[in-house]
Amino acid sequence: MAKSPYSRRRGGYGKRRGPSLLKKLLLWLALILIPIIALGSGGYLAAQYLGREQIDTAYCYTRPDQHQAAIFVDFSLTHQISPSQRRDLVNTFVQSFEGMPPNGKLSVFTTAQEGTSSVNVPVFALCKPAKTPQEQERLGAPASSAPKLVRQHGEAMATFRAFLGDLIAKSQDSAHIAASSPILEQIQGISRYRFASPLSKLTLFTDGLNNSAVGQFCVKQGHLPRFETFASRPEYRFIKPDDFNGADIYILLVEQRSLPNDVLPFCTTAELRGWWVSFFEGNGAGNVRLTPLGYGAGQ
Repeated sequence: MAKSPYSRRRGGYGKRRGPSLLKKLLLWLALILIPIIALGSGGYLAAQYLGREQIDTAYCYTRPDQHQAAIFVDFSLTHQISPSQRRDLVNTFVQSFEGMPPNGKLSVFTTAQEGTSSVNVPVFALCKPAKTPQEQERLGAPASSAPKLVRQHGEAMATFRAFLGDLIAKSQDSAHIAASSPILEQIQGISRYRFASPLSKLTLFTDGLNNSAVGQFCVKQGHLPRFETFASRPEYRFIKPDDFNGADIYILLVEQRSLPNDVLPFCTTAELRGWWVSFFEGNGAGNVRLTPLGYGAGQ
């Protein structure tokens, strides 16, 4: 009997076998593992990124040998200074910041109303970031491209200029002028402030006329004896600063009138200048340089 021509075709339409159980298991396993592997890789990369040293919000890398500079501004007199003295103040800030090495940190202290407290803290602090890959490498900081470093340096400079502009504006605003001038107490606070590394340089913009409970310089008789005599008084221990450990001190002494005069009858200009040099030398400073800023010079 001849076979039907459709018999093979019917055989061809027999029930097909589905994927084996093993194949299904492998498929499910792949669907589960692929996201896990992807997440794991992303997590590893994130961990690697987070593990890298990051520059902080003040553009600083923490280093034990970081250059630390500080500026103190006496706000009891800034509203009275001449245009030339105000330029001196601006130039002091610019030269201090731009003159620091890469990653150097500048901290600013003032006697402005909002800047004075029993525990002295900076009203502003900012680092000067590296500008080139070579500077970045010398810091031992993570490698970065030249364009990124230039942009970062520019951002820090813009932050610095904005602060300086605000400081100069406040220095002429009566709302921020200090009612008293506790210079000695402020210097003690700066000496006790916990910088990330030892203080390298302190610059002071002041008239040197301390006016607080410990002394009213040149106003009251006997309040400005020779420093050695002043330091022997019992009350001195309450305002004696911590040792400056060789930090360089730059005193920009704002002078508006010759001493003595009718308002400040109990000291001479030479006595006031010499007192401050002796004060810092007697408290462990390195080089002490005093620059008188005359009222009328350069107007």
